[in-house]
Amino acid sequence: MLNHRQTKIQFESLATLQAIQKQAYQMLMQGLTTTGVSMREWGILIYLEQHGQATASELADAFMVTRTLISRNTWRLIQDNLIQSQV
Repeated sequence: MLNHRQTKIQFESLATLQAIQKQAYQMLMQGLTTTGVSMREWGILIYLEQHGQATASELADAFMVTRTLISRNTWRLIQDNLIQSQV
């Protein structure tokens, strides 16, 4: 079991990590604003980079949204020539 000092150090470390995460998120959002790509579209691009390809259903499950919403997001990415659709 951790003593009071160890617990305090862990909480301070977690607070520092949370501040870093917040700053990284803000930097990401600022960068995405200049590209016109939404956070979900960015996530789709990352997912496809990691998995190679995916169906709309797989993306909907991964992002816990409807296929309709994924279709809207992927349609924009297709229009911008960032991804290709396969039948």
